Amino acid sequence: MYDMNDLRVGTFIQFNGEPYEIVDSSHMKMGRGKAVMRTKLRHLVTGNTLENTFKANDRIPEADLSHSKASFLYGDDESLHFMDQTSFEQFFISKKSFEEKARFLKDGLMVDVMLIDGTPATVQIPKKIEYVVKDAPPGVKGDTATNVFKTVTLENDLEIRVPLFINTGDKIIVNTDTGDYTERAN
Repeated sequence: MYDMNDLRVGTFIQFNGEPYEIVDSSHMKMGRGKAVMRTKLRHLVTGNTLENTFKANDRIPEADLSHSKASFLYGDDESLHFMDQTSFEQFFISKKSFEEKARFLKDGLMVDVMLIDGTPATVQIPKKIEYVVKDAPPGVKGDTATNVFKTVTLENDLEIRVPLFINTGDKIIVNTDTGDYTERAN
């Protein structure tokens, strides 16, 4: 059971008898009242979202999920295809339920699969992923007085802003929560 302070982005809860993932949360302190947690929830099966406010004394049950490892194979117009690492069975998840995180997927990426009664419901990608820079324009000489960034293309055609010293072929680490460059990989 979770209490209000345990509710964070990425937490899986059981709400009205259905499994949900918290995709956004904000702690609100009311003037003379008790604090509340405003959340945006995404249904794990349908992908629909709803907003709910939890009070300080609410007890929220954990979602009844099992976990498995899978690797990303490919994506098409409507779905993303994965292969389970234990049974080697292929399955797909709709892009609608995956939302913004689909842009961070690359071939062979290992992910955590959340299963409801043995059926894949959603996928969690790692917080930080290593990519190879596919295309990087040269840095302009003399632009080093402040933090200057340039836009590069990664191996999965994702475009992000990185410091000037990053070149084509470099390996970098990207934070999947923010979509920002984190550091150069070793």
